[in-house]
Amino acid sequence: MNLSSLINLLFLLSCLIILTESRVHEIATFGDQIASLPCEVDVKNCGSIEMISWFKNVSNDWELVYSYTKGGHEKVLGHLIKQADKVSMDHSNMSTTGITYLRIKNLMLSDEGSYKCDVTYSHNNKNCPTLTYSKLFTLGSKDHLRPPRITEHPSDTIVGRGEPTKLDCRAEGNPNPTIEWYKDGKPINGAHHNRLALPTGSLFFLHVIHNKKDPDTGTYWCVARNEIGKVQSRNATLNYACFPD
Repeated sequence: MNLSSLINLLFLLSCLIILTESRVHEIATFGDQIASLPCEVDVKNCGSIEMISWFKNVSNDWELVYSYTKGGHEKVLGHLIKQADKVSMDHSNMSTTGITYLRIKNLMLSDEGSYKCDVTYSHNNKNCPTLTYSKLFTLGSKDHLRPPRITEHPSDTIVGRGEPTKLDCRAEGNPNPTIEWYKDGKPINGAHHNRLALPTGSLFFLHVIHNKKDPDTGTYWCVARNEIGKVQSRNATLNYACFPD
C-alpha cells in the first residue's frame, strides 16, 4: 500500500469512529426564539446521571459553557454565555424519550455553532451513550430561508481497480443542507465496508471494487436537502481503468 492509500485509510477509519460513536443534530431556529439542543441519555439501562456537561466549539477548541450535576444543580460557565438565565436544561421527557434538552433562549447570531453534550453516569459503562453533537443555525427571519443549491456536482471518474477515489458534492442553502448519495437509483445508507459518505458531502472509496455481486462502478448522484426543499445533482459515472496485461 502506497503512502496516499495509507493516508486515505487512516482518514476513513477516523471518520468511521466519529460516525459510529455519535451523530450530528442540525437545529435551525429564528432569532429571539428558544433553541433546543438534544442530549441522548439512557437512564433505563445505564443508571442515574452524575453530570451533563455542554461544550461549544470555538476556534477548534471545545469550551465548557454549562453543566448539570446530580441533584439538579445547574451552572453557566465560561464567558460565552453572558446571561445566567439564558440557558437551562429540560428533563421533562427524559425517561420516556431518552433525550434531555439544553434550552437557549433569546437566540442571537453569536449563539450559532457546534455544540456537544458529555454525559457521565453514576456507574461507568462503556456501552452507554456519552456524546451527542449538535449544530445550531440562527435564522434572522423567514425571508432569509433559501432552498438548497448545488455548488459542486460530482464528475465522471475513471480509477484503477483497487485504488482509492472520491466523488464530490457541495451545496449551499439556509438552513445548511444535508447531502444524500444515490447509486443506480438506490440510496446509499450508512457506512459500507470500503465506501463512506463524508461530513463534507463527498463520497469516499477506500478502494474501488468491481465484482458481479456488489460493484462500486455505476451511476451516482447526490441530493441536497433542507427544510425548504431539495435539489438533485447531475449524474456521474464511476468506472475502473482497464490496463493491458
